[in-house]
Amino acid sequence: MSFVGEAALERDQQRLDADQVQATMQQAHEHLTVEMRRRQAVQEEGANRGRIPGPNIQVRSKVWLDSGNIPTTRPTRKLDWQR
Repeated sequence: MSFVGEAALERDQQRLDADQVQATMQQAHEHLTVEMRRRQAVQEEGANRGRIPGPNIQVRSKVWLDSGNIPTTRPTRKLDWQR
């Protein structure tokens, strides 16, 4: 035998439980996001320790362009545009 009021109480309790689970998951997500960013920064620092920094290229700087890195529709490099 159940009363009408009991079903409403159960739904309210389930809603509170779901809200608590959602809040806990949100906190875990935020914590993991912060930790991932921190670990990526540590990894980046370690990887960059042995590297030479790239050149500082500004707009309108003259640079040497390697055509090997540019995709073209020509069948061979010899038949491609020279300049």
